[in-house]
Amino acid sequence: MERSNEGVAVESLSLITPYHRMLYTLGLRKTPAFSLPTFMPYSVVGMVDIGDLSMEGYPLDKLIVKEQAKRLASKGVNVPAVVSSSAKFRNALIKSYFLDTCVVVAQVQTRNGLECQMLTKNMELLALLEQAGQCVLDSKNHLGNFKKQCITTDEEVSTGTFQAVQLIPTVSGYKLSKQKLSERYTL
Repeated sequence: MERSNEGVAVESLSLITPYHRMLYTLGLRKTPAFSLPTFMPYSVVGMVDIGDLSMEGYPLDKLIVKEQAKRLASKGVNVPAVVSSSAKFRNALIKSYFLDTCVVVAQVQTRNGLECQMLTKNMELLALLEQAGQCVLDSKNHLGNFKKQCITTDEEVSTGTFQAVQLIPTVSGYKLSKQKLSERYTL
């Protein structure tokens, strides 16, 4: 069973939402058809598109898009009415949902090849890591420096390009860095 702290699942570095709970449970079962959820426009061995998963008879991607549109609207973000019919907004809202609710692993093509990076827009998760002594912070590099990266904007949703906080593993914990997720990133 996951330990939680005010709605945060410590082991999975995510908020406790019905969607994360379902994905966590599928991962624990290690069913042959499930290993890593994605919403990329192409198929990769060992991954399953979240649109192929369902919850209560509805495709998971549609449920997440609807939920994230509501979440963002409640925070004052202007979510276009065409979100349900546009693949561009579908992907932007799904990316936004996962960045807002957990630490994601994203792949990015760099000059050195394909790299994986841990990213989030969730200040609550970062604060938990800091409280646990898992963030490498000092007077110049503190959580307050990353507030902008943890707020989703209208522009991010409309362009699909997001500001986020990168967690870089070190021997003494995670170093935090500001990161801009463009189309080069896949979650």
